[in-house]
Amino acid sequence: VSGTVVPSYSIQDLKDMRDEFYNFIDSSNGPWMEQNPFPHTDASKNVAFASVLGWNPNEDQNKLYLDAMRVAVRSLKDAAADFVVLMMYHDDDAEALLTSEGAIVKHVVPMKHSLEISHFEPWFVNIALTKLRAFELTTYDRVQVLDVDTYMKSADKMEKLFES
Repeated sequence: VSGTVVPSYSIQDLKDMRDEFYNFIDSSNGPWMEQNPFPHTDASKNVAFASVLGWNPNEDQNKLYLDAMRVAVRSLKDAAADFVVLMMYHDDDAEALLTSEGAIVKHVVPMKHSLEISHFEPWFVNIALTKLRAFELTTYDRVQVLDVDTYMKSADKMEKLFES
């Protein structure tokens, strides 16, 4: 829109806003499954791949997606980026497997919405919208969201995604 002023923020402004966000998250009691206090570690790397491990009512599908997530994490273990799994359900065994592969696991809840999309199951819509939780990974300069069924030819080719 002509005449619209887009604010520009300094790095310090962005860090201050991030800290304000963390203070807000830490001071609020979220849903029972959300980590509290919200983890805000200093990232060992400045970029990250992120993927959602969602909950499906079919347990076999959950196992299949867990295996696919482990393959994705392994495929990018040599990347110069962290791999963050945004996990929508609680499963200690699955979390242990993912962290042993090198993933950083963060428990999240689905995005609240009122969408009724007749051709998609509600659990699928929850998973799709939960990808927006990647915006909460503010300790990274850039985050690339991947689906677990993404083919990763090589870590160095995937890292080029952060350049665009």
